[in-house]
Amino acid sequence: MNWKERSREVEEMDDLEMSGVKLEKTLRDLSKVHRLLGGHKQVVQTMNELIYTFPRIQSIVDLGCGGGDSLLSMAEWATKKGKDLNLHGMDANEAIVRYAADRMDKQGIKVSTGNVFSTTDLKPYSDFDVAFFSLFLHHFSDEEIRAVLKSCSDVGIKYIVITDLQRSVWAYRLFSIATRIFPFSKMAREDGLLSIKKGFHRKELLRLSEGSPYAKIHTLKWKWAFRYLLIAEL
Repeated sequence: MNWKERSREVEEMDDLEMSGVKLEKTLRDLSKVHRLLGGHKQVVQTMNELIYTFPRIQSIVDLGCGGGDSLLSMAEWATKKGKDLNLHGMDANEAIVRYAADRMDKQGIKVSTGNVFSTTDLKPYSDFDVAFFSLFLHHFSDEEIRAVLKSCSDVGIKYIVITDLQRSVWAYRLFSIATRIFPFSKMAREDGLLSIKKGFHRKELLRLSEGSPYAKIHTLKWKWAFRYLLIAEL
């Protein structure tokens, strides 16, 4: 593995037509990873920092929301803080959207099917404050990421939050060990390892933001476990 460059290998999860038992088991396994490696804690820390920086934020759309783990963490945070947030999720896979919607129905979180490259699909979120990308943008090339950020800007979204993986041999080893100790599906393990190889170095995230409409960076930090947090605005 050449750790100097992002891998462009395709994950099974990249198949937008995937559905069924295998997909749902993988989503449940990824939820375990989210908790085990501090994903929930990181979302809570991110929300604290985001609202401290921009107190008037009221609406967040999680683009590429997957099974909805980040949205559930945001909802839990909002309940504890007594803050009324309008939370939505969007994903391109209809089966994933159905799975996420079932999990979040009681929290009043709406989830829809849509393409992040389509301004038409993003238009319903034109009055939203924040586009949240949780472990999602590493699936795309640099050019595609810039196109996604431009689409968000074009529909009027004011802020972006990116939490994504650091491309690191130590992150790779940690995840490999964790998925051998605990019972994870083959797909969750192999896709997770590929995701790390497709992750970012700090300077790459900085360059992507500077090359997009969201060039005003308020936060770019390393977080445990081997993740970066970027908050930026128009």
